[in-house]
Amino acid sequence: MANVPGAENGDAAETADPFADREWSPDEVAYNGKIINVRLNDGSVDREDIPEQMYKDYLGGYGIGARLLFDRIPAGADPLGPDNVLGLMPGLLTGTPIFGNRFQAVCKSPSTGGWGDANCGGDFGPYLKFAGWDGILFYGQADNPVYILIDGDDVSIEDASEYWGQGAIEVENAFKEKYGKKTSVACIGPSGEQLSYLAGICNEHGRLAARSGVGAVMGSKKVKAVVVRAGGTPRENMLGRDTDVRELARQSRNEFIAPLRDFFAGFGTTGISTGSAHNGDSPVRNWGGVGIDVLPEVDEMSGMMFNATRMTHAELEIDPATGMPPIDPDHTPAPRAVDVNGKAVRHKSYGCWRCPMACGAESIESPHGTVAPGFAEAEHEKGVFKYPVDTHRAEYETVASFGTMNLTCNIDMLQAANHWCNEYGLDTIGAGTTISFAIECFENGLIDLEDTGGVELTWSNDDGIMEMLHLIGKREGFGDLLADGMQVAAAKIDEQNGDNRAQEFRTDVGGQELPMHDSKLQPEYWTTYKLDPTPARHTQYEGNSRFGGPEYPAAPRDFKDYNNRGEHHKGASEYMHITNSTGMCQFIMMAAPTDRFPQWINAVTGWDLSGEDLQLAGERISNLRMAFTVREGDNPRERFAPPRLWGGEGTVQKTGPLADVILDIETLETDFLNACDWDTETCLPSREKLESIGLSDVADALSV
Repeated sequence: MANVPGAENGDAAETADPFADREWSPDEVAYNGKIINVRLNDGSVDREDIPEQMYKDYLGGYGIGARLLFDRIPAGADPLGPDNVLGLMPGLLTGTPIFGNRFQAVCKSPSTGGWGDANCGGDFGPYLKFAGWDGILFYGQADNPVYILIDGDDVSIEDASEYWGQGAIEVENAFKEKYGKKTSVACIGPSGEQLSYLAGICNEHGRLAARSGVGAVMGSKKVKAVVVRAGGTPRENMLGRDTDVRELARQSRNEFIAPLRDFFAGFGTTGISTGSAHNGDSPVRNWGGVGIDVLPEVDEMSGMMFNATRMTHAELEIDPATGMPPIDPDHTPAPRAVDVNGKAVRHKSYGCWRCPMACGAESIESPHGTVAPGFAEAEHEKGVFKYPVDTHRAEYETVASFGTMNLTCNIDMLQAANHWCNEYGLDTIGAGTTISFAIECFENGLIDLEDTGGVELTWSNDDGIMEMLHLIGKREGFGDLLADGMQVAAAKIDEQNGDNRAQEFRTDVGGQELPMHDSKLQPEYWTTYKLDPTPARHTQYEGNSRFGGPEYPAAPRDFKDYNNRGEHHKGASEYMHITNSTGMCQFIMMAAPTDRFPQWINAVTGWDLSGEDLQLAGERISNLRMAFTVREGDNPRERFAPPRLWGGEGTVQKTGPLADVILDIETLETDFLNACDWDTETCLPSREKLESIGLSDVADALSV
């Protein structure tokens, strides 16, 4: 392996230490001040130093990613071609005591043609920063499969031919066997290798940067994995590990995280499955049904059915001094308690690196079957479903996209679907909802058994759903047609039939499949789904947040009240950009008072940023993402969006909690665009706006 040289920009190879003039030692700050550039065309790697001001302006994660990629990806670049740049960027707080563990994959999206990013937890982000790096950018394309090995300053490009074709979980295990347990792996599965737009990047067996087709971009570059080695213990590696910082983290956990922690550690996101189906949040039957009408057995998908009884702090091995579960480099989770009435999927809980929520879990056994060697094999009237006994518990989005969307509540099928999506490296939202689109096409005669290769695509047919999932993951048979999502699939079906009937059954926005939250219940989701640079993204808006600088109007509690929604949404979305760019979990954000962000960031950087400073950083990131998207020809106002999403003609629900709700989408969109100072027809940011936030060069590039 070779020591990484300096950036090839005319400067000396060994540039000055970015912390040389600081009073703090590098061990006490949250960032390393450098990233890796991997140039796949010629097989070289080099170091690039990032100035401190860039961290202040863009924080980290996709904030810095957006700044770098706007400048480095040429307009009109092919998302799967050599001119696209893929970045894996940890957040500013990632790897510190302040709960940061996330990284973002950034690139031009093959799904939408605009800005693409995807968020991931696990331990890859912290390990990359422990190794001394704040990100890695990939340029060009390799001729043959490779993986990147990072061991401190030693970075090398290695041959990955023997790993090409392996599943994401399989290859992660192989690299940990080769390089040791103190290793983190970000990799693609077969779907990424075969350039599926539904492909993500996998870490820790089931944490995926799943959206925007980022796995396809990694596959197009012939990069199978990034392997990061870290010596020492997590405490020795931790950035910003000053005693006062650890005390601040402990106080924050005890003060406001504990109530949410009890819920998430007990039930995970599946805890909202039943309630969301009852209140209208969960879409049902490809967004065409009402949960309480067409899926009365929905209570079978409750968090209690996916989990054992809630455990006490003693059973969870919570440290009373820190309020945290045990932290160790192997992330060994504590076993769960007994089943609920003998039916719940037994599991053991765990969290991403140093996360106090511990919302994740690994299954131990099925409620219906026996445990074969290494696998739960569940046999009942709906078929046989196999998945490893240590597979991740399905999250809410998976339960809804494969469950309510396809009219099934079979826990074993949902667990199996979740596992195989992780192994193939597939976005569970995209895979589950694309199958529901195909079922409705089948039901209406647009496709038949000859098209599907004999797979019976009907509602509640768990065997058919699983069979089609495997075909999508392998890109075989009819799965090849579905592997790029429903926008591409609908176009191919319509071309085959000589009409446009498949468009009626699409439930994507601009090429990205919708998540499992109905905007008719919370109207700002419409604006997010339709207008965000990454469309159909529920994680770009959080309805209850206000940033701790300027006071934005709170969202009206009555979902039919449109007063101040645009201004509120602007502030809330900027708050989300801060959360994502710092590498924070959004569940922490839901619990934390917003004025804690300046306190946390300043504690691990030595800066003196105010809430207004951070809001300005969020606004810069928001404008950069939109500028990139519009530059690439993706006008959010012109995107396809399904009438079922807002209550268009012939789609208004007649029963249930959202009966007769029709969104005023024109008001929602124009209010938000006006609040952002973006053109209401083109979505272009104004020159005045860009200049006011320090982005004059972006205004010049856009010719506004």
